[in-house]
Amino acid sequence: MPALTRLIVEPLARAPGRFRGWLEESGEEIVRSASNPLVEASQRLLQRGFDPAGLITMRMANRSYDSFCPASVEVWAKYREAD
Repeated sequence: MPALTRLIVEPLARAPGRFRGWLEESGEEIVRSASNPLVEASQRLLQRGFDPAGLITMRMANRSYDSFCPASVEVWAKYREAD
């Protein structure tokens, strides 16, 4: 089974609707000022050569549970919000 990556996010105080996010395991910030941090982080991970089949989920920094069921990085990277 592919490893699970967790993106931890928190809202930016001076930019409503925007978030910064970091990888739980390494603490590396991967997105800042993102409106859809899980999608943007997944796209960046793919650009860096991350395994497309690797699982990713997201958790708000002040919560003890994940916001989404894990899905592959490839699936999240392809997501687009409806216009």
